[in-house]
Amino acid sequence: MARKHSCLPSAQNRRNQENLEVAFAIGVAVITLGILIIAAALLVRNNVSLAAAEKARTNEAAILRATLETVRDGIAYFASDGLLCAFNANFFRLLDLPESLAMVRKTTLAQLQKVEALRQQRFLLPPAAGRDPVESQHMSWAGRESISIKRPSPPAAF
Repeated sequence: MARKHSCLPSAQNRRNQENLEVAFAIGVAVITLGILIIAAALLVRNNVSLAAAEKARTNEAAILRATLETVRDGIAYFASDGLLCAFNANFFRLLDLPESLAMVRKTTLAQLQKVEALRQQRFLLPPAAGRDPVESQHMSWAGRESISIKRPSPPAAF
């Protein structure tokens, strides 16, 4: 009988040890679940903020586009690498450029200069070598006056 009593504390210790391990595993699982819930909440909050910022940017872009289209003159913005970034419809109409070249981020200034090379009077002149990078040029075309201002800008500025 003494032998049975000596086994009981060992079985009791083992049961206590198993209960502690289960409690520890449950505690770790609860903490992990809490961290995941907090991370999910932060992601949702960031997505909501990103959606609001994107909506504001889209609204501002629409306002700028509407403003650009209401200007009577032809306006085009080229990045420093010559890529067409923005324009209004009057730019191609007033300069009598083909509408097929009216493609943002696809058409280059060099392509428009090739079309214009066949004309007597040219507007889309490359900057003169050795000149100040900011230069202005006064032009007259079909009875309309224009001032062109050329200034270098980084390619991703628009």
